[in-house]
Amino acid sequence: MIDLVCLISGFSVGEALGYLSEGLPVSPSNLNFRKSSQIKEPKNKILKVLPIGHCSLKEYLSSRKIPLHVAATYCKEIWYECHGKPLFALGLKNHLGGWELRNLYCKSSTTPKSYSYLKKGGEKLIVLEGMFDLLSLAVIASEEIERADLLILNSLSFISEVHPICKNSRAVTLYLDRDPSGRTATKNLLKSYSHIKDESSLYKNFQDLNEMLVRKQIV
Repeated sequence: MIDLVCLISGFSVGEALGYLSEGLPVSPSNLNFRKSSQIKEPKNKILKVLPIGHCSLKEYLSSRKIPLHVAATYCKEIWYECHGKPLFALGLKNHLGGWELRNLYCKSSTTPKSYSYLKKGGEKLIVLEGMFDLLSLAVIASEEIERADLLILNSLSFISEVHPICKNSRAVTLYLDRDPSGRTATKNLLKSYSHIKDESSLYKNFQDLNEMLVRKQIV
């Protein structure tokens, strides 16, 4: 992966490591975790926001079994600068104006980083973990997602911040990952509120919605 990023972007090995770690200060000779006070924020800078049109992003969506019209409903094509290099990715905007960025080679973001909240005035709230969980559910259960408010965490670290939204919603459905951290977050939310329902059994043999979508060849 490091060699590939160096080849495509022209980065040095050190720059590639920093890029792949979302801008955290990592070097080949020292991969130990640093104190939080020493960690720098990602330096991604938005250059332009476009409708999804680049062939590489279309191919990436196809590999994840997401139709272009579904992705275009929620995402944009984001051109941004990282370590002085112009790059592009699919972008999902969060409620503070930052962007979650995804392409075949990276998983990154811009500041401010936060959760995404798509409020439609529905009585039901659907909580998902990431961008491709949202897009996958839009493929698998389009009618359900059209009638509900949508909350995409973008990181489980924002669980505590979304508790008030969950508390004030009449009904909440969870579609979090089935890995240990996702299961723990689900368990804690179910303990906190009686009106929350876990629907991760839909993809019980997979880690998340997109893995099920890709491997079961639903579309």
